[in-house]
Amino acid sequence: MRNVWVASIVTLFIALIVSGCVSNDERKVSLYEMKDFSEVKEGSLRVVTDPKEIAMWHKAMKDSIQQLGIVDIINPQYKVDLGDGVYYLWSEENAGRVMNVQDSHTIRILTEKYAKEVYLALQSHYHN
Repeated sequence: MRNVWVASIVTLFIALIVSGCVSNDERKVSLYEMKDFSEVKEGSLRVVTDPKEIAMWHKAMKDSIQQLGIVDIINPQYKVDLGDGVYYLWSEENAGRVMNVQDSHTIRILTEKYAKEVYLALQSHYHN
């Protein structure tokens, strides 16, 4: 009986530690339409709370491919706040580019799969 009690306490303790490792910010994605690099369009905030879509946004950024060379960029269309990173985003139906706001010298290209998924997600949030 004592072993069952100890095992229950240990399991509860581990569950509390694991749940504490995921902040509330990582359970949502905040999307913003941008006027330029420094100004968000008023009223454009959309908060994503669907776990599947949140996972898609994280995977899209993680799987993006660094573009080599010097890039000349226009104002971003969107800003994406994943909780553990904030990115500027340029999105088209079959292409997408992101730039971490903390690293303005590096552009990353979304894979074709995620470029399409990101585009469709943005369409559903802003053009529905």
